[in-house]
Amino acid sequence: MCRLFGLISADGVPKELLLEFMELAEHGKIGADFGCSKDTTRGHLDGWGVAVMGDENIFYKEGKPATRSEEMRKIVTKISHLKHVNMIAHLRRASDKNTISDENAHPFYAEHGRRAYYFAHNGSIEHYNYIAHGGIIDSKYLFNMLMTSIDEGIMGAIRKMKKDLEYTALNFLLLSNGEIYAYRDAVKCTRYFTLYYATHGSMHVVCSEKLKYGKLKWKPIKNESLVRITEKGVEVLM
Repeated sequence: MCRLFGLISADGVPKELLLEFMELAEHGKIGADFGCSKDTTRGHLDGWGVAVMGDENIFYKEGKPATRSEEMRKIVTKISHLKHVNMIAHLRRASDKNTISDENAHPFYAEHGRRAYYFAHNGSIEHYNYIAHGGIIDSKYLFNMLMTSIDEGIMGAIRKMKKDLEYTALNFLLLSNGEIYAYRDAVKCTRYFTLYYATHGSMHVVCSEKLKYGKLKWKPIKNESLVRITEKGVEVLM
């Protein structure tokens, strides 16, 4: 159970918006808020990370709370000074606390066909044993699976994952080459595994929760729906 954030802007990013998302590490919604979990411990404190493409490329992640990281505020300030920004960010609430580490923080990175991809996930694969998979956590396994089928197109890759896996949710953001694919697919606890998008001028945002910054008018992404975000706007693909 995690929190996702993605943004594409041709005219900068408000620092306050980024910080509001990072504060979800302490105050973000959890499954217990909707009766989906008995764990009432607040927060998404098991790691954070950000991937940025555009005027400058930034990729950083830590297996510690975003709100307790000196690097987080430095990076947020740096991003807020950029004009063209394509980014995703993630706050982790680990299913297994034994997997908390810098390596297992999201986003994950891969190259395929001379193209860079960054991936962040919210949800879990049912009956998954990371030890049996060589220490690879389920979200990274999901990313690897997506990359093996990406040449079939994003929708084809998603259909293959849905066919081959049992899961609580496959919510993810995939960033590459000036676009973000945002997918929502929750089997359990659908009121928690949400995604919303909003547009303000040349800024297009997607997030697990409706942030309060400015006058953003959030719209829900329907379950089992995929949207594509570019500088031109938000397009519903499925």
